[in-house]
Amino acid sequence: MAVTVEEFQRIKKKVESLQQEVSEAKGVLQTHLAKLKEEFECDSVEEAEALLEELKGKAESSEQQYTELMDEFREKYGDLLDD
Repeated sequence: MAVTVEEFQRIKKKVESLQQEVSEAKGVLQTHLAKLKEEFECDSVEEAEALLEELKGKAESSEQQYTELMDEFREKYGDLLDD
């Protein structure tokens, strides 16, 4: 089956449009990777994901420690806080 000139032009235009989108996406990716490097010293998405998991763990630990300390504080001094 032969491709008409119109079909070829339509396909060519679509390919060029997709190439432009890919180029823009690569630019955005490079911008985000540079930001990861600058702000978090991560050289890859994988490193950023590992750092995120580590920070989540620290946040959970800190939250648990805060809750425990607040419970202890309330137990010791709660009667002074109640009016």
